[in-house]
Amino acid sequence: MTTSRSLLGSLTFLALIGLAASECPNACSGHGDCGAFDMCTCWRNWQAADCSERVCPFGMAHVDTPKGDLNHDGSLSTSTVISNHYVYKYGTQEKFPAMQDSAATTLTNSAHFYMECSNKGICDREAGLCKCFEGYEGSACQRASCPNSCSGHGTCESIRELSAKDHSNVYELWDRDVTMGCKCDAGYYGADCSSRYCKYGTDPLYYDDELTYRVNEWNVQFITASTADGTFEIEFFDVFGENFVTQPIKYDHVAKANNCANIRNALEALPNTVVPASSVLCVRDSNTETYRLAFRENPGAAKPINILNLSVPGVTATKVYPGSQSSEFKDFFYSRCEGLQVTLSDAATVANHIGAQSEVKSSAAATLSIADIKKLKKCLGDSNGVVSDNVDVENWDRGVDTDGATNFDLGAYPHAVKLVPSSASSTETEGGLYYLLYFGDANKFYVSSPRGSVLTAAAAYTSATTFHVYTTDATAQIVFDENVLNSDQFFSAYSANVDTKVTARTTLGSSVIYTTVDTSCENNADLANSAKTPTGRHVVRSCLQKGDKIFFVDLENTVQASYTSHIYEVKKVYVTSATATTTATEDRFRIELDKPAAFTTGASFASIYKFHTAGNQDGNVATFYEYNAECSNRGNCDTEYGTCRCFKGYTGDACHVQSSFAF
Repeated sequence: MTTSRSLLGSLTFLALIGLAASECPNACSGHGDCGAFDMCTCWRNWQAADCSERVCPFGMAHVDTPKGDLNHDGSLSTSTVISNHYVYKYGTQEKFPAMQDSAATTLTNSAHFYMECSNKGICDREAGLCKCFEGYEGSACQRASCPNSCSGHGTCESIRELSAKDHSNVYELWDRDVTMGCKCDAGYYGADCSSRYCKYGTDPLYYDDELTYRVNEWNVQFITASTADGTFEIEFFDVFGENFVTQPIKYDHVAKANNCANIRNALEALPNTVVPASSVLCVRDSNTETYRLAFRENPGAAKPINILNLSVPGVTATKVYPGSQSSEFKDFFYSRCEGLQVTLSDAATVANHIGAQSEVKSSAAATLSIADIKKLKKCLGDSNGVVSDNVDVENWDRGVDTDGATNFDLGAYPHAVKLVPSSASSTETEGGLYYLLYFGDANKFYVSSPRGSVLTAAAAYTSATTFHVYTTDATAQIVFDENVLNSDQFFSAYSANVDTKVTARTTLGSSVIYTTVDTSCENNADLANSAKTPTGRHVVRSCLQKGDKIFFVDLENTVQASYTSHIYEVKKVYVTSATATTTATEDRFRIELDKPAAFTTGASFASIYKFHTAGNQDGNVATFYEYNAECSNRGNCDTEYGTCRCFKGYTGDACHVQSSFAF
């Protein structure tokens, strides 16, 4: 009897235990512990009242939203209202909060808090896997996907990787490893690299006057004298950025005249006829052991060539820098001043002017006549985008300030011009030279550089060479450091104002210039708002950013011997840490250019002028003629196959040939 009662008591106790355990819903599904108040405490990566649902992986949210009134108290706050939650492990807030990590460190990217599936997918609670929205991928949908896997014509890379490959730019924001994009192979483009470029050509209707057709010219200088034969290679880039490397080129140290032929043959032997036969012009300058190359049938802007695997005894290095011209896609100087031809004086004859500049003279190499001056003024027109300050019946403006009573210099707004020889040599195409032109003393005009030189010495420009004048409606403005806001004007150091030019220095063949102050627009934003300009703060007018075009003019080097007024494109503006030489010569503020500098700056450094093509002060965008283009502007590009469909009357793989027999 006693035994039966004991057995019954034991069974009752066990039943009660079972009854107590079954109070937690679904016995916590075997994925949690049943605790006080019959509530499941789910194990890691499980959730719901009965711990039956999986938690999906978390990632930093691509987008986030405030949570709203979570505790239903009728107000919103940034204080933590939920803690120890299976979704919000470290708590969450009702507004965009000043969030903290597990070490109580405040997080600044508060709109990108860790969220399930990174807020770009839906969690499959049964499998614990994220079903990502279109355009996102990863276990937590934590990164953007590249469309169509880049179509097999590119690589899928993060924005940090893409930035690093673009002139070593740095991208370190929150999405540096999650925002993805396609880096297309050369010749392909589009978000998914599915479209093909067509071959570029020069519009045949543009070069009816062939003298305005600019080509790429590169100078290759061999440093120190060779002592024996050797070899080197040339890396050539086409208009799409694809690189081609020549076979080893023999450097003949005895019969150096043979080297031009060796260079031409190697370049024209590159595959895919990327450099057409008989298209390379090479001239050797024996004084500096420089080989001047012109690529006459490779239209459009291209990267500078590189010298690789140099193995010539005695030659320690090479320098590559532009010749007198570089090719381009758009011509902002297509308007010719009709009825006017000019010459340029020798730089040494220009008295009372800073640097090696040239005086603009008549076609007979005499002082410009009053009639020619009026004609030139009318063609030049406005130089600063402000019509209200134009002068004379010619409706032009001077665009110049003087640096004193005797010395003259370019001012705030010189006129940008292109001078094109009125007759071309039989051996080359001469596409014109860029200058900054200004009105100086004694009713005379001057340009910013010595007279240009062409590749062949026999055809070198002299004081008798006549030029046509081509003008532009884009404006050139000096980059200056402004302490006192004064309506976007520049006054030289000789005036009572304290605004000063931003100067720069570089060396021949270097693509980096060092400026006196940081010129980046990022650090000089909101320039027009004086209320945001604290007293004493330096503000750079005409600040610079990637894609801007500049003239880098060495006005103060009195020993310049050759033309220097190229238009450069800014590829990068950045600041580095101080070096051991910073206190002696400022070298923290830098600009990387699209091509090497064509000169070494003088002791007083060079001036920088921003060439406003995207928008002048009057808000108007500069006009241009896009003369180097796909299918030469004379056909449509089939982007699927990368082939041109030429208009009637044009033929050739780039529609660059005009023919009455073409249909």
